[in-house]
Amino acid sequence: DAAGAFSPKWSTDGSRIAYMSEDYSLHIADVHGDSNSVLEKNALPLAWLGENKLLAGLALELGEFTMTYDAYVMDLSTGDREPLPYFDDGRRLWMAPNGKSAAVASGTGGALMAVYNFASGEERPLPGLAPGGGSEAIPDHYIEVSWDGSYVYAANALSQPTTIDRSDVRTAELTHLGTVPAYLLAISGEGLVAWLAAGGIPETLTISDLEQGSHVEVGQGYGDMAWRPLP
Repeated sequence: DAAGAFSPKWSTDGSRIAYMSEDYSLHIADVHGDSNSVLEKNALPLAWLGENKLLAGLALELGEFTMTYDAYVMDLSTGDREPLPYFDDGRRLWMAPNGKSAAVASGTGGALMAVYNFASGEERPLPGLAPGGGSEAIPDHYIEVSWDGSYVYAANALSQPTTIDRSDVRTAELTHLGTVPAYLLAISGEGLVAWLAAGGIPETLTISDLEQGSHVEVGQGYGDMAWRPLP
């Protein structure tokens, strides 16, 4: 039971979830309900870095409009902790499903986005990739990294229809994949786009492969959505 969960993060194999409870405790729960343990007080899960390593913000302090913490990589097998100040105090990140790299908000070299490699500590700018939503903050599911970290997909809904782009991490080549007429959407690590067409409640849920030009209506729904790995 993860009622009252904040900032839920799926493990790379989809078998566990890390989240912060209402009392600001960091929990690790098995998706089958077999276990739910408190790992740390005043802590926020940020991302899984493989099956047994978790990036978390410790010594969490919340103000009216601010949030500060110290970022650590926590080894759940050994209990070891290693500081990673690059992610202190709320830097946005979107993890690759394999846990080895993340897309990050950046200003390096004039680029809005970059990729951070956890093994090397290298930040690689992604020129031209410009995600955006209808508000100041970028919605979580507007950005996705491919499984092997080779590509970053991003949606820009500042004007309609929403554009979907792909950046090659190795070459920084930017490819425009297409558009979808929606604000509510989520991109998978393979570049598939799940989206809800505006116009009624419930709305039509469509899965689009923009590279292949295929669109399949799969049902109806309303609200935010997300892709996740299956165990």
